[in-house]
Order: sequence, then structure tokens, then C-alpha cells
Amino acid sequence: LDGEDVIYILTCHHMISDKGSVTVQFPDENVRYGNEDFTFTGVIGGDIKSNSAHAVTLVGGDLNSDIALLKINIGKSAKSGKVLKENDKARIRASKVKVAGDDYEFVKGEKVFSVGNPTGELPGTVSHGIISYVNRKANVDSVGEMTLNQMDVQINPGNSGGGLFNYYGELIGITNAGNTDYDGI
Repeated sequence: LDGEDVIYILTCHHMISDKGSVTVQFPDENVRYGNEDFTFTGVIGGDIKSNSAHAVTLVGGDLNSDIALLKINIGKSAKSGKVLKENDKARIRASKVKVAGDDYEFVKGEKVFSVGNPTGELPGTVSHGIISYVNRKANVDSVGEMTLNQMDVQINPGNSGGGLFNYYGELIGITNAGNTDYDGI
């Protein structure tokens, strides 16, 4: 529908709810982050017409489930001002994740891993652990009560919005909260 140059990214609503600028980084040909040729920016808030010039736009989101969908047009200029070459765009398109099926169920004790950006300065960091509890009611700051799957994967500030994967490499969730008072929750 949107063409080959459009990528959609699922993240946490609380990551974009303050409005302002948003940055999306893809790993470059050396699988490193921070290359401004693979970094795209946008603005959350304002009117749609003025935001259409940006590479990153908000499609929609829901505070109650803490989920948001971003649209990234990799055919527009990157932060460096360059437009990606076709082989670089193809690499980004090929890097999309496999999502677990609708019938997927979390299992207590299941091994999982997360990919995130702890502290906002360490993109692509991988942590692993297990599902400790399925469907636990919890109160999440600035969101309210949610039903969450508890895990002992190390989640730090900056990991919110990153993917949670099973050991088959399938996306099974988006990390949205850690507990800074305790380890492993």
C-alpha cells in the first residue's frame, strides 16, 4: 500500500506520548548503530501536513495498552541528509522480524530474550531470561493498571519499546516496564 520504502515499527506509547522529536536507528552494513545515514527523524504532534515532510510519523497509539505504531519512510532523507542506496534499503527491509502466530501462549519458565537500548545510549543490547509469571496485574507509572507477563530479563530505562523474542526468534511482545526497586522483575 505505502510502497517498498515504508517500514512500520511497534513501540511503547509512553515513549512518544510527550510529543516532540523521535529518532529511529537501523543498523548499518557493519551491524552498528549511530550511523546518521541509517538514522531517521520525525516529530510527534502538530498537524499531519507539516509532519509529512519527516521520515518518521506516528500512525496511532493507545495509552491503555501502551502501544504505538510508527511509520518510517526509508526513501526520505536520513538524519545525515542522504537518501539510502537501494541495497541499503533492501537490507533494512530484509531485517524485519518474524512475529509469533495469533495462537502463541506464554509459558511460565519459557526462555526469552529482549533487544533494547538501555540508558538510551546502548542500542542493540540483548538480555535473556525466563517468563516468571503469566498475566500478572500490575500498576505501571503514567499508564495505570495493566496485565503483564513478568520475566527476569534485565530491563533498564531505555529498553521500553524494544522487542521480546522467544528462542525461535519470533517477536512475542514489546517490553514496557522494569522495576528499579528490585532485580529481575
